[in-house]
Amino acid sequence: MDVKFSTTFTTRRCVVRLRRSAAVCARPGIACMRRRGLTLVESLMAAVVLSIVATSALLPFTAGASHALAAIRLQKATAYGQAMMEEVLARPFYGPDGTTNPPGPDTAFEDRRQRYDDLDDFSGFTEQITGMRDYINQPITDPDAAGLWRDVTITYVSFPDQQAADTNSYILVRVRVWDGNALMVTLHRLVAREY
Repeated sequence: MDVKFSTTFTTRRCVVRLRRSAAVCARPGIACMRRRGLTLVESLMAAVVLSIVATSALLPFTAGASHALAAIRLQKATAYGQAMMEEVLARPFYGPDGTTNPPGPDTAFEDRRQRYDDLDDFSGFTEQITGMRDYINQPITDPDAAGLWRDVTITYVSFPDQQAADTNSYILVRVRVWDGNALMVTLHRLVAREY
């Protein structure tokens, strides 16, 4: 009796199936796996692995884009801060009467910055409520500058070797640029009076 048919009927059926699947196999001598679809668990695992690979591949690009936007915003804030600093420094050290006054506007006539006649008039200037405006008091409509505002602080500075009577010879100008409630840029300039 042939060995392959000496077992039970169930075993014969398995052997016949194996012979048929081996005959279907493209490369003889190599056992072929049963042909069947993916199970639900295998497809879910493939989806998880694919999503992890896609996320790790796209992460540098999205992080780079957000850093680029933050850099543009910081560049705009710096430019508008420098513009304000130049506007402040364009004013003379002394007022028209040749004297120094306490920081802040000297008269009620100096109600907006176009009318400031010396450096110390800018002390306390802020655009927090109105938003940024240019030197002729027109709103700045740059979309990259939306939400930015500036403030200016003027302080008289004295140094240890300075004469006691000479207390108003140096002014420290500080311009800050804010994005909402977050400080973005602070610029300082020490200005000496003209001799």
